[in-house]
Amino acid sequence: MSKKAFEKALQKENASKIEEFSFLGDDDSSEIHSAGTVLRIPKQLIYSIKQVRTKFRGIEELSQSIETEGQHQPITIYARDGKGYRIHQGERRWRAAGINDSITHLDCIVREGGTIWGQITENIQRDDLDPFDIAFKLKEEMDNDATLDQNAIAEKLSKSPAWVTQHLKLLQVPDYIFQAYDSEVIGDIDTVNSLRVAAEIDPKKVQTLLNDNGGKPLKRDTVKAFTRQVKQEKKDSIPGKAKAPKAKEKTVQEQAVNSETAEPVGQPVNGVMKNIQIRFENQVGYIDLSGEAEPSYIVIHLADSPGAITVPANEVELIGYVR
Repeated sequence: MSKKAFEKALQKENASKIEEFSFLGDDDSSEIHSAGTVLRIPKQLIYSIKQVRTKFRGIEELSQSIETEGQHQPITIYARDGKGYRIHQGERRWRAAGINDSITHLDCIVREGGTIWGQITENIQRDDLDPFDIAFKLKEEMDNDATLDQNAIAEKLSKSPAWVTQHLKLLQVPDYIFQAYDSEVIGDIDTVNSLRVAAEIDPKKVQTLLNDNGGKPLKRDTVKAFTRQVKQEKKDSIPGKAKAPKAKEKTVQEQAVNSETAEPVGQPVNGVMKNIQIRFENQVGYIDLSGEAEPSYIVIHLADSPGAITVPANEVELIGYVR
Protein backbone atom coordinates (compact mmCIF):
# COMPACT_ATOMS: atom_id res chain seq x y z
CA MET A 1 0.00 0.00 0.00
CA SER A 2 1.36 3.45 -0.89
CA LYS A 3 1.23 6.40 1.49
CA LYS A 4 -1.43 8.02 -0.71
CA ALA A 5 -3.50 4.86 -0.60
CA PHE A 6 -3.03 4.74 3.15
CA GLU A 7 -4.24 8.32 3.53
CA LYS A 8 -7.19 7.55 1.25
CA ALA A 9 -8.02 4.58 3.45
CA LEU A 10 -8.13 6.89 6.45
CA GLN A 11 -10.60 9.15 4.68
CA LYS A 12 -12.76 6.15 3.86
CA GLU A 13 -12.88 5.30 7.55
CA ASN A 14 -14.81 8.54 8.05
CA ALA A 15 -17.72 7.12 6.05
CA SER A 16 -20.12 4.48 7.28
CA LYS A 17 -19.22 0.84 6.68
CA ILE A 18 -22.85 -0.25 6.59
CA GLU A 19 -22.56 -1.30 2.94
CA GLU A 20 -19.98 -3.90 3.93
CA PHE A 21 -22.36 -5.56 6.39
CA SER A 22 -25.92 -4.67 5.40
CA PHE A 23 -28.85 -5.74 7.52
CA LEU A 24 -29.95 -9.32 6.84
CA GLY A 25 -33.59 -8.85 7.69
CA ASP A 26 -35.72 -10.02 10.59
CA ASP A 27 -34.54 -13.61 10.70
CA ASP A 28 -33.51 -15.48 13.83
CA SER A 29 -29.87 -14.43 13.48
CA SER A 30 -30.82 -10.83 14.27
CA GLU A 31 -31.83 -11.70 17.82
CA ILE A 32 -29.71 -10.05 20.52
CA HIS A 33 -28.60 -12.54 23.17
CA SER A 34 -27.93 -11.20 26.65
CA ALA A 35 -24.86 -12.36 28.55
CA GLY A 36 -25.10 -10.38 31.79
CA THR A 37 -23.47 -7.01 31.25
CA VAL A 38 -22.19 -8.22 27.87
CA LEU A 39 -24.55 -8.25 24.89
CA ARG A 40 -24.33 -10.83 22.11
CA ILE A 41 -25.11 -8.73 19.03
CA PRO A 42 -25.36 -9.90 15.40
CA LYS A 43 -22.33 -8.68 13.53
CA GLN A 44 -24.44 -7.21 10.73
CA LEU A 45 -26.01 -4.77 13.20
CA ILE A 46 -22.60 -3.30 14.06
CA TYR A 47 -20.95 -0.60 11.95
CA SER A 48 -17.92 1.67 11.96
CA ILE A 49 -17.67 5.40 11.37
CA LYS A 50 -14.95 7.91 12.28
CA GLN A 51 -12.69 5.14 13.47
CA VAL A 52 -9.06 6.07 13.94
CA ARG A 53 -7.33 2.92 12.90
CA THR A 54 -6.73 2.28 9.18
CA LYS A 55 -4.36 -0.71 9.06
CA PHE A 56 -5.47 -4.11 10.33
CA ARG A 57 -2.89 -6.88 10.15
CA GLY A 58 -3.53 -10.52 10.93
CA ILE A 59 -7.28 -10.34 10.32
CA GLU A 60 -7.51 -13.88 8.94
CA GLU A 61 -5.56 -15.31 11.88
CA LEU A 62 -7.76 -13.47 14.36
CA SER A 63 -10.89 -14.66 12.55
CA GLN A 64 -9.75 -18.27 12.88
CA SER A 65 -8.90 -17.72 16.54
CA ILE A 66 -12.35 -16.30 17.33
CA GLU A 67 -14.00 -19.22 15.57
CA THR A 68 -12.01 -21.92 17.37
CA GLU A 69 -11.27 -20.34 20.75
CA GLY A 70 -14.03 -17.78 21.09
CA GLN A 71 -13.90 -14.02 21.56
CA HIS A 72 -11.57 -13.23 24.46
CA GLN A 73 -12.53 -9.57 24.86
CA PRO A 74 -15.83 -7.79 24.10
CA ILE A 75 -15.88 -4.84 21.75
CA THR A 76 -17.32 -1.57 23.02
CA ILE A 77 -20.18 0.06 21.12
CA TYR A 78 -22.51 3.01 21.47
CA ALA A 79 -26.23 2.68 22.13
CA ARG A 80 -28.23 1.66 19.08
CA ASP A 81 -29.13 4.39 16.61
CA GLY A 82 -30.90 4.39 13.25
CA LYS A 83 -28.03 2.51 11.60
CA GLY A 84 -27.28 0.01 14.31
CA TYR A 85 -24.53 -0.14 16.92
CA ARG A 86 -21.53 2.07 16.19
CA ILE A 87 -18.14 0.72 17.22
CA HIS A 88 -16.17 2.56 19.86
CA GLN A 89 -13.36 0.05 20.38
CA GLY A 90 -12.65 -3.29 18.72
CA GLU A 91 -12.95 -2.75 14.98
CA ARG A 92 -10.27 -5.35 14.31
CA ARG A 93 -12.40 -8.06 15.99
CA TRP A 94 -15.45 -6.88 14.05
CA ARG A 95 -13.56 -7.08 10.76
CA ALA A 96 -12.31 -10.55 11.65
CA ALA A 97 -15.89 -11.66 12.25
CA GLY A 98 -16.98 -10.07 8.99
CA ILE A 99 -14.89 -12.43 6.86
CA ASN A 100 -16.04 -15.58 8.67
CA ASP A 101 -19.57 -16.88 8.06
CA SER A 102 -19.28 -19.12 11.12
CA ILE A 103 -19.16 -16.08 13.40
CA THR A 104 -22.65 -14.59 13.58
CA HIS A 105 -22.58 -12.64 16.87
CA LEU A 106 -20.04 -10.59 18.79
CA ASP A 107 -19.75 -9.94 22.51
CA CYS A 108 -20.32 -6.23 23.07
CA ILE A 109 -20.50 -3.71 25.89
CA VAL A 110 -22.57 -0.57 25.35
CA ARG A 111 -20.77 2.67 26.12
CA GLU A 112 -22.33 6.11 26.34
CA GLY A 113 -20.59 9.21 25.01
CA GLY A 114 -16.88 9.46 24.30
CA THR A 115 -14.76 11.61 21.99
CA ILE A 116 -12.25 11.04 19.24
CA TRP A 117 -9.49 12.10 21.65
CA GLY A 118 -10.62 9.51 24.15
CA GLN A 119 -10.57 6.91 21.41
CA ILE A 120 -7.05 7.85 20.35
CA THR A 121 -5.83 7.85 23.95
CA GLU A 122 -7.28 4.42 24.68
CA ASN A 123 -5.77 2.95 21.52
CA ILE A 124 -2.38 4.47 22.31
CA GLN A 125 -2.45 3.08 25.84
CA ARG A 126 -3.22 -0.37 24.43
CA ASP A 127 -0.51 0.05 21.77
CA ASP A 128 -3.30 -0.59 19.28
CA LEU A 129 -2.63 2.25 16.81
CA ASP A 130 -0.13 2.44 14.00
CA PRO A 131 2.04 5.62 14.22
CA PHE A 132 0.85 6.66 10.75
CA ASP A 133 -2.77 6.21 11.90
CA ILE A 134 -2.01 8.62 14.71
CA ALA A 135 -0.23 11.08 12.42
CA PHE A 136 -3.05 11.26 9.87
CA LYS A 137 -5.66 11.59 12.61
CA LEU A 138 -3.78 14.40 14.37
CA LYS A 139 -3.41 16.24 11.06
CA GLU A 140 -7.10 15.76 10.30
CA GLU A 141 -8.12 17.17 13.67
CA MET A 142 -5.75 20.13 13.24
CA ASP A 143 -7.23 20.84 9.80
CA ASN A 144 -10.72 20.77 11.30
CA ASP A 145 -9.86 23.03 14.23
CA ALA A 146 -7.63 26.04 13.60
CA THR A 147 -7.15 26.55 17.35
CA LEU A 148 -5.34 23.24 17.72
CA ASP A 149 -1.57 23.30 17.82
CA GLN A 150 0.97 20.74 18.94
CA ASN A 151 0.86 21.88 22.55
CA ALA A 152 -2.94 21.67 22.68
CA ILE A 153 -2.92 18.18 21.20
CA ALA A 154 -0.21 17.09 23.62
CA GLU A 155 -2.37 18.26 26.52
CA LYS A 156 -5.46 16.46 25.23
CA LEU A 157 -3.54 13.19 24.87
CA SER A 158 -1.41 13.62 28.01
CA LYS A 159 1.68 13.44 25.82
CA SER A 160 4.66 15.73 25.35
CA PRO A 161 4.85 18.24 22.46
CA ALA A 162 7.90 16.28 21.27
CA TRP A 163 5.74 13.16 20.92
CA VAL A 164 3.23 15.08 18.81
CA THR A 165 5.97 16.59 16.63
CA GLN A 166 7.54 13.20 16.11
CA HIS A 167 4.27 11.78 14.78
CA LEU A 168 3.38 14.75 12.57
CA LYS A 169 6.80 14.47 10.93
CA LEU A 170 5.73 11.07 9.61
CA LEU A 171 3.46 12.86 7.14
CA GLN A 172 6.56 14.18 5.37
CA VAL A 173 8.15 10.82 4.59
CA PRO A 174 8.49 9.88 0.91
CA ASP A 175 6.49 6.95 -0.35
CA TYR A 176 9.42 4.53 -0.49
CA ILE A 177 10.07 5.00 3.24
CA PHE A 178 6.41 4.46 3.98
CA GLN A 179 6.52 1.29 1.90
CA ALA A 180 9.53 0.10 3.92
CA TYR A 181 7.58 0.65 7.12
CA ASP A 182 4.45 -0.97 5.73
CA SER A 183 6.46 -4.06 4.76
CA GLU A 184 8.12 -4.08 8.21
CA VAL A 185 11.62 -3.39 6.92
CA ILE A 186 11.73 -0.55 9.44
CA GLY A 187 9.61 -0.92 12.50
CA ASP A 188 9.45 2.14 14.73
CA ILE A 189 8.81 5.85 14.53
CA ASP A 190 12.37 6.88 15.42
CA THR A 191 13.79 4.83 12.56
CA VAL A 192 11.23 6.21 10.10
CA ASN A 193 12.03 9.79 11.05
CA SER A 194 15.76 9.11 10.93
CA LEU A 195 15.44 7.85 7.35
CA ARG A 196 13.24 10.84 6.54
CA VAL A 197 16.05 13.19 7.56
CA ALA A 198 18.55 11.24 5.45
CA ALA A 199 16.18 11.26 2.47
CA GLU A 200 15.91 15.05 2.61
CA ILE A 201 19.69 15.16 2.14
CA ASP A 202 20.28 12.28 -0.27
CA PRO A 203 17.16 10.35 -1.33
CA LYS A 204 19.10 8.09 -3.72
CA LYS A 205 21.28 6.77 -0.90
CA VAL A 206 18.23 6.00 1.20
CA GLN A 207 16.58 4.14 -1.67
CA THR A 208 19.80 2.22 -2.27
CA LEU A 209 19.97 1.26 1.41
CA LEU A 210 16.41 -0.08 1.31
CA ASN A 211 16.84 -1.86 -2.02
CA ASP A 212 20.16 -3.48 -1.12
CA ASN A 213 18.77 -4.75 2.16
CA GLY A 214 16.65 -7.32 0.33
CA GLY A 215 13.52 -6.76 2.38
CA LYS A 216 15.20 -7.74 5.65
CA PRO A 217 14.44 -5.68 8.78
CA LEU A 218 16.83 -2.79 9.40
CA LYS A 219 17.97 -2.23 12.96
CA ARG A 220 17.45 1.18 14.51
CA ASP A 221 21.17 1.60 15.29
CA THR A 222 22.04 0.79 11.68
CA VAL A 223 19.69 3.47 10.38
CA LYS A 224 20.88 6.03 12.94
CA ALA A 225 24.50 5.44 11.93
CA PHE A 226 23.54 5.67 8.25
CA THR A 227 21.79 9.00 8.78
CA ARG A 228 24.76 10.41 10.71
CA GLN A 229 27.02 9.39 7.84
CA VAL A 230 24.76 11.05 5.25
CA LYS A 231 24.68 14.27 7.28
CA GLN A 232 28.44 14.25 7.73
CA GLU A 233 29.02 13.65 4.02
CA LYS A 234 26.84 16.64 3.26
CA LYS A 235 28.92 18.84 5.56
CA ASP A 236 32.17 17.52 4.10
CA SER A 237 30.96 18.17 0.56
CA ILE A 238 30.67 21.91 1.16
CA PRO A 239 34.06 23.38 0.12
CA GLY A 240 35.55 25.77 2.67
CA LYS A 241 32.40 25.86 4.75
CA ALA A 242 32.28 29.33 6.25
CA LYS A 243 32.19 29.78 9.98
CA ALA A 244 29.18 31.40 11.56
CA PRO A 245 29.35 35.20 11.13
CA LYS A 246 30.09 37.41 14.08
CA ALA A 247 27.25 39.38 15.62
CA LYS A 248 28.00 42.52 13.64
CA GLU A 249 28.17 40.49 10.40
CA LYS A 250 24.82 38.74 10.78
CA THR A 251 22.92 38.24 7.56
CA VAL A 252 19.46 39.68 7.07
CA GLN A 253 18.00 36.16 7.04
CA GLU A 254 19.55 35.33 10.41
CA GLN A 255 18.40 38.60 11.92
CA ALA A 256 14.75 38.23 10.94
CA VAL A 257 14.21 34.94 12.72
CA ASN A 258 10.52 35.50 13.32
CA SER A 259 8.15 36.66 10.61
CA GLU A 260 5.75 38.08 13.19
CA THR A 261 8.21 40.11 15.29
CA ALA A 262 11.00 40.68 12.72
CA GLU A 263 13.31 41.35 15.67
CA PRO A 264 17.03 40.58 15.34
CA VAL A 265 18.70 37.49 16.73
CA GLY A 266 20.07 37.98 20.23
CA GLN A 267 17.28 40.30 21.34
CA PRO A 268 14.72 39.10 23.91
CA VAL A 269 11.21 38.42 22.60
CA ASN A 270 8.59 37.87 25.29
CA GLY A 271 11.44 37.29 27.73
CA VAL A 272 13.16 34.66 25.56
CA MET A 273 16.81 35.26 24.64
CA LYS A 274 17.65 34.24 21.10
CA ASN A 275 21.39 33.81 21.49
CA ILE A 276 21.91 30.38 19.95
CA GLN A 277 21.21 30.40 16.23
CA ILE A 278 20.23 27.14 14.56
CA ARG A 279 19.14 25.71 11.25
CA PHE A 280 16.42 23.07 11.12
CA GLU A 281 15.17 21.61 7.84
CA ASN A 282 16.65 24.53 5.87
CA GLN A 283 15.01 27.15 8.10
CA VAL A 284 16.92 29.53 10.36
CA GLY A 285 15.84 30.08 13.93
CA TYR A 286 16.98 29.95 17.53
CA ILE A 287 16.84 27.73 20.59
CA ASP A 288 14.30 28.61 23.26
CA LEU A 289 16.54 28.29 26.32
CA SER A 290 13.53 28.50 28.62
CA GLY A 291 11.61 25.75 26.81
CA GLU A 292 11.02 22.38 28.44
CA ALA A 293 11.46 19.16 26.47
CA GLU A 294 12.12 15.48 27.01
CA PRO A 295 15.70 14.16 26.91
CA SER A 296 17.21 14.31 23.41
CA TYR A 297 14.70 17.00 22.32
CA ILE A 298 14.89 20.80 22.34
CA VAL A 299 12.43 23.65 21.88
CA ILE A 300 13.11 25.97 18.94
CA HIS A 301 11.56 28.89 17.05
CA LEU A 302 11.84 29.17 13.26
CA ALA A 303 11.64 32.19 10.99
CA ASP A 304 8.69 30.97 8.96
CA SER A 305 6.92 29.04 11.72
CA PRO A 306 5.35 31.22 14.40
CA GLY A 307 5.32 29.61 17.82
CA ALA A 308 7.65 27.13 19.48
CA ILE A 309 8.12 23.56 18.28
CA THR A 310 9.87 20.62 19.93
CA VAL A 311 12.24 18.63 17.73
CA PRO A 312 14.94 15.94 18.07
CA ALA A 313 18.17 17.65 19.13
CA ASN A 314 20.28 15.62 16.71
CA GLU A 315 18.36 17.07 13.75
CA VAL A 316 19.26 20.66 14.65
CA GLU A 317 22.39 22.32 13.23
CA LEU A 318 24.07 25.05 15.27
CA ILE A 319 25.12 27.96 13.06
CA GLY A 320 26.15 30.67 15.50
CA TYR A 321 26.00 32.37 18.85
CA VAL A 322 25.22 36.01 19.58
CA ARG A 323 26.35 37.59 22.85
